[in-house]
Amino acid sequence: MARTNSAVSVGASATLIAAANPARVRIIIQNNGTGAIYIGDASVTTANGFPVAAGTSFSDRAISEGPPDLNFSQAWYGIAGGATDVRVIEG
Repeated sequence: MARTNSAVSVGASATLIAAANPARVRIIIQNNGTGAIYIGDASVTTANGFPVAAGTSFSDRAISEGPPDLNFSQAWYGIAGGATDVRVIEG
């Protein structure tokens, strides 16, 4: 998979940040906004999501180069208190 870059505006409802991708081996989610975002699956909320503070990023990569890790290839969603700019690099 080639590296891809995207920008997403995350708001007060769960927003798709990165679609499911079985070829993904690494993802970086950068919070470019001024408030925290919370990331997780489609059911993410500010109460159950993983917090990513303003100006910081979350990075994850596959553990091995063997068969695809189905959990790793799942979609990522985000939610925030207001509109927040998020940048994504995956490959």
